[in-house]
Amino acid sequence: MSNPSSCSVVYAALMPHAPILIPSVARERVGRIQSTVAAMRETGRRAVATGADAVVIISPHAPREPEAFGIWTGERLRGTLKVFGAPKEGVDFQNDVTLAAQIAHQAAQRGLRTGTITDLALDHGTVVPLWFVAEAGWHGPVVVLGLSLTHHLKVVEFGEAVADAAARIGRRVAFIASGDMSHRLTLGAPCGFDARGAEFDEWLIGTLRRGGYRELLNFSPDLEKVAEEDALDPVLVALGATGSNPNGTEVLSYEGPFGVGYGVAILYSEVLPRS
Repeated sequence: MSNPSSCSVVYAALMPHAPILIPSVARERVGRIQSTVAAMRETGRRAVATGADAVVIISPHAPREPEAFGIWTGERLRGTLKVFGAPKEGVDFQNDVTLAAQIAHQAAQRGLRTGTITDLALDHGTVVPLWFVAEAGWHGPVVVLGLSLTHHLKVVEFGEAVADAAARIGRRVAFIASGDMSHRLTLGAPCGFDARGAEFDEWLIGTLRRGGYRELLNFSPDLEKVAEEDALDPVLVALGATGSNPNGTEVLSYEGPFGVGYGVAILYSEVLPRS
């Protein structure tokens, strides 16, 4: 992974996106995910504390095309958790259309295709992490991106395009990689139980904890497939955006009480938190 020139990504984090992480959705079950909720709040707080000019988030639940990365257009970015029984829980942000357009341009410079997503409510993979960022006090502009179905190396290149776009227009960006780990941790898990699900989560969390980012491209495709996860590609975009710089690396929480692995981690921070 190359180091993006003049990188303006000052912060990057992995945040899970299960709607149950929102206290009003979890209700009486919130006690089983206290560590994750606290970590999500801390991650949001740190993102706001960077003083970034914009937040960029990539979601694995955005509409996907085989070769094109998605970029939300329009003046406002809105979404709720109505389908999860919480219609009052949602987000509404100004879209940084200048940064979004520059990301598309920088992607094209690398031979990467992008497609626009218009007049569509934000998916829960976007809404849940942004809900915590908003709760922490973020009122600035946002850019929302979606993954393609392309090779992992292209995913990294897309992250580099994000960093170069921010640098070109002088934006300091906080980047959020939205993703849940294995969906196969227990017998009642959404995708059924497979012992290798926990094996995948242990590998990914361990790699993030030690900042061994270059190892993430040397994974077992079979293990990734068995795990039924959607965190690895968003993380790779974030690492492309930060040049795989492990400064500030910290796993804040990991747990999987409902059969899905929720990992919250700081992937990069320009400024380390005060002790």
